[in-house]
Amino acid sequence: MERVEDSCFGHGVGLTDYASKVFISYSHEDVRWRDLLASQLGVLEHEDRLMVWHNGHIKPGANWLPEIELAMAQARVAILLISADFLHSEFIRRHEVRVLLERRQRQGLWVIPVIARPCPWHQVEWLLDLRARSPDGRTAEAETEISSLADEVLELIADGTGETPLIPASPTRSLEPSEAGATSPA
Repeated sequence: MERVEDSCFGHGVGLTDYASKVFISYSHEDVRWRDLLASQLGVLEHEDRLMVWHNGHIKPGANWLPEIELAMAQARVAILLISADFLHSEFIRRHEVRVLLERRQRQGLWVIPVIARPCPWHQVEWLLDLRARSPDGRTAEAETEISSLADEVLELIADGTGETPLIPASPTRSLEPSEAGATSPA
């Protein structure tokens, strides 16, 4: 497979594997859920089993839109943290969701909605075709629910042999989300 030199997932380091990248889409009002999910997936990231991206990785002053577009294009799995704020965001609905659903249709991108907070998600047409991660559409209120999602994501990106390819370790990591401070209009 081709090397990716402009990889936002690789934090500036070229990677050879597209299969192990996870994109998290969320409203900034749901940053607590993003951090909980990123922490659980981070365990697998530190074991070089997958790479996680959310807009907290965007450095201050960076041109945020191309970074988001690149991350969506490189992802194998997209996790949508669903809430009323998420569903109310014009940027998320018109840009992120549209692109991710098109990739799902054309390229088999795994799109996993997680009901982060109660909202009328079952009235949203594009969500009806997707299986919500929370059992029976209930709010994912426990860390165990998010933890089991991390295992499910790892299974989704497995390469047919049941094993995920190891990702070369990055010699330098980007800023942690709490240090980044950059935001998009999501």
